[in-house]
Amino acid sequence: MPKPNLLKELISAASLYPKLSGAGFFALGLQLVGTLTLVPLAEYMTALFAEGALPAIALTLGGVIGGYLLKHLGEYVQQYAAGVLSLRWQKDRQSQLYERILRTDIAVLAELQPEYLQSVMHEDVQQIQQALFFFMYRWVPASVLLLVLLGTLFYLSWVFTFLMLALVGIARVLLGGIQAHLPSSSLVLQRIKAELYHEFGEAFRGRWLIRRYGWEFLQNQRLKALHERWLGAARQVLALQALERPLMGMVQVSIIGLVLFVSVWAVRQGLLDFGTLMAFATALALAIDPGLWWAEARSVFRRAQGSWTRLMALESVLEVRSVTPVLHEGPYLRLQEVTLRRGEQCLATGLHWDIPLGAKWALTGNSGEGKSSLVSVLACVEAPHAGSVHWPKQWQQPHAVVVVAQDTFFFHRSVRENLLGPLQVDEPILWQVLADCQMAERLRALPQQLETLMGEEGVHFSGGEKQRLALARALLLRPRCLILDEATTELDAQTEAAILQALLQDQELTCIVISHQPRTLHYVQQVWQLSHGVLHPVKATGVS
Repeated sequence: MPKPNLLKELISAASLYPKLSGAGFFALGLQLVGTLTLVPLAEYMTALFAEGALPAIALTLGGVIGGYLLKHLGEYVQQYAAGVLSLRWQKDRQSQLYERILRTDIAVLAELQPEYLQSVMHEDVQQIQQALFFFMYRWVPASVLLLVLLGTLFYLSWVFTFLMLALVGIARVLLGGIQAHLPSSSLVLQRIKAELYHEFGEAFRGRWLIRRYGWEFLQNQRLKALHERWLGAARQVLALQALERPLMGMVQVSIIGLVLFVSVWAVRQGLLDFGTLMAFATALALAIDPGLWWAEARSVFRRAQGSWTRLMALESVLEVRSVTPVLHEGPYLRLQEVTLRRGEQCLATGLHWDIPLGAKWALTGNSGEGKSSLVSVLACVEAPHAGSVHWPKQWQQPHAVVVVAQDTFFFHRSVRENLLGPLQVDEPILWQVLADCQMAERLRALPQQLETLMGEEGVHFSGGEKQRLALARALLLRPRCLILDEATTELDAQTEAAILQALLQDQELTCIVISHQPRTLHYVQQVWQLSHGVLHPVKATGVS
């Protein structure tokens, strides 16, 4: 039987799809009718074969065949309904998990490896999907059939039924060791799989470094060591899993054989009639398959328990927080008594910063001081540990504040899709923004222009081109405040100057530039420095 929390999830999942669950229970009814038909027919056939007429024998055999047909028809319908139900649950659960991951607080996401998320979303959810399938297809039918057959056995001979249950209790103790080790072994296996995913992901992301520095042998050795650990864990799980079913079958057949042997002795002693023995033997034989199903389902549940533990651990840290600014009447963007933290490290406490609308300011400071965290809080991408963010009331629009980071990211899609996403923008406006970002001429020269595929992570474009495209993507959102977080580091001085001068001419756009480069700081009105958790102005050296 699955543990309470997993069992609750499986029952809840089955209740989400009432039509499929109803089809499964209808199929179970067919199995019950077919099974219960065979027991009395077995008792009746004993006398019928001895002296019954051929038509009666033929009719009885037809009843036996019909019982088996009903039994197997029910099993087929049940397998199909359980399969569709579990697959639909898997699809829905993965979609919910995916949506929740995308909406999770960005500071939490930074702590989670993409490969770990993929491992849980696919490996663990699929393992629980298998548990749901076996719950509906094997465990529930097996439990119901075994209970019904147990009642039938008690009705036929309570003495021999008690004997059988005593032997079953002893067998369960013998099999308990295997069942106890499966969850922990499965959890270890899933963790090693996650490490493998991470190793593959890191190797693929760092493939240029590996190739340039000749680290192939080192990477192969690391991967080989992980594969050896995975193989050892997989063998252990496989050994435990493979051993459980044959042992269960052997124990079950041994118990049935012993009970039947005692029953035959009882018939010869006149304590039991032969017809009852045949019915009892038939009920025992019919219990073999449900008994094996039950054991097989338990094995799947044990493996799924480790996956369930990992899924619950992931969901417990996926903190979906809506970071909403305070809207106010003042003509400025304000940080009020803000505390910034990175993990256990406190970066700043009690920060207060008023940024006038239309200001063209810069933020500088040493690496690790918290500049990127500060602007993420300003943009309400990340929540402050304490304090609040105030936006002007007129900024009640999506993407009022947009951050362009130094590290750009692009999907393996067309330039148009990477720039616009779900936005609908007129072509003249799109090309004008690209011209402002010094990319229109480059894209017009391409055969497919905006339909050109960018490649994985934009590999078909240079670093400077990707920064210009990232800036264009941000401007197409028509923000009221644009934050450039080292977003022009790969541009030459002439291109950077053209772009920054175009931005400065927009009187309504508030612009904050994070940079260490004097040439960049030259274009802003005021420079601020974040140092040891304190914000203070630096004498402006650029335009006024």
